Amino acid sequence: MKFVDEVFRLYREQLTESPDGALEVVLQLFSDHTRRDLDQFVATLSDDEMFQMVSLFVVEMLRKKLSDEGLYPSEERMYPLDRNIH
Repeated sequence: MKFVDEVFRLYREQLTESPDGALEVVLQLFSDHTRRDLDQFVATLSDDEMFQMVSLFVVEMLRKKLSDEGLYPSEERMYPLDRNIH
């Protein structure tokens, strides 16, 4: 995906600085965008990219739920940032 390639090029160092680098970069990139902006971005995705995005979103939300419910050992908790992403 061209967008991912561009983000990687621009934020390569930040992406590799910490285990949460990608999460931090993506949250920063999208934090000031409106629902309409995000809808327009999603409209540019191919069918395969849309499938991947939705699938990854559901997997991550399930992992978050498992973590919230204490079903991951504490050292494996994946969401140190207190962001309301849902």
